[in-house]
Amino acid sequence: MLKQTLKIFLIFNLFFFFTGCEKEEPKIEDKPEIILSVNYSSVNSNDIKPDILSNVYIYYGLTVIDVQHYKLNESKNGILYHERDNSKAILPDSIGTVDINGMFSMFPDKGIGKVLFQIESNHYRKEGFRTFVSEDLSYHQDKYRHKIIFSHYQSE
Repeated sequence: MLKQTLKIFLIFNLFFFFTGCEKEEPKIEDKPEIILSVNYSSVNSNDIKPDILSNVYIYYGLTVIDVQHYKLNESKNGILYHERDNSKAILPDSIGTVDINGMFSMFPDKGIGKVLFQIESNHYRKEGFRTFVSEDLSYHQDKYRHKIIFSHYQSE
C-alpha cells in the first residue's frame, strides 16, 4: 500500500510540476512599424544611392491634407508656417535621421491616429528638396512602407 501511495504521490507532484511551470510569453506591444526608404539619383542616371543623414521631421496627429494651407516648400528646421498667417506655425513633435542604408523607421503608438513625415534631402539640401508622406494608423497594418527617391538633373 505504501508503494502505491508513493507512486500516486510522485505522479501527482510531477503533474503539478509540469503544468505549473508554464513560461509567460513576453508581451509585445501592438505598435506598427513605419519604414521610409530615402534615396537620391540624378535624372540622367539610373544610379540610385541612399540619401544618408537626411532629416525626417515627424508630426503626430496630422496628414498631408491637414497642412495643405501651409508653406511646405519654405519650411525651416521642420517648422511649417500658414500661407496667410505666419503666427500659425506647426512644430515637429520629433526629429529623426536617415541611416547609412537610406532607411528610417519608427514604431509609433496607434493612439496618435495619424502621423506626418517631412523628409528633407541631405544630398539635395542646397536645392531645398523635401517631400511629405503621411499615414493613418487606423488601418491596422503591421508595417507601413514608403520609398522616396529625390531626383534632379545634373549637368556633367
